[in-house]
Amino acid sequence: MNRKTLSLTFALVLSSAVVLTGCPQKPVIIYRSGPTTKPPRIEVPGTETRGPSVTPPVRRTPTRTRARVDQRLRRALDALRIKYSVTRTGTLKAVYNMGSNRSETVYLMSKTQRYGSVEVREIYAIGLQSRGRPFNQRVMGMLLMDTEKNKLGGWQVGRSSSGLYSAYFSVRVNANLYGTQLRSVILMVLRATQSMKKKFGI
Repeated sequence: MNRKTLSLTFALVLSSAVVLTGCPQKPVIIYRSGPTTKPPRIEVPGTETRGPSVTPPVRRTPTRTRARVDQRLRRALDALRIKYSVTRTGTLKAVYNMGSNRSETVYLMSKTQRYGSVEVREIYAIGLQSRGRPFNQRVMGMLLMDTEKNKLGGWQVGRSSSGLYSAYFSVRVNANLYGTQLRSVILMVLRATQSMKKKFGI
């Protein structure tokens, strides 16, 4: 075989090669010399013996999760035999019959706050509400004067994302409060709220 024949044979071999790009691993190209009617078979290393691919099930994460309830608070209310329900934020709420076909709801927060080494819990009840409009000066003045009279706690005003203004009587106490002391605080919050409602004929 002369030099011209060798060059021609080498050119034919190069023309039969297939170049692949974009594969995560370097492919192995298997072909036969000479003319063929089938395209070259391509195998990626490590996949020769694998069966059909199976897509694992997708775990759906819930969009909303219930906040954790403070077990100290749960045990304290259970010991007092107070019936309550749990909100999505982990706050415990109890409905009290105040007599004369009146009821009041008190909220006890599971989430606590710390001031140095002191851990406190908020207990509150909603007294007044106004949709879209803040309370006027007369109402705010009455809330401030009533706060000054109370030995513990006071009135606060908040606004929700929907534009609902709420005036609620709030007390912050030791997070480990339990027994008759916890009951006394709950009753004080309820009475302060009922007293304010009666002033406005609610």
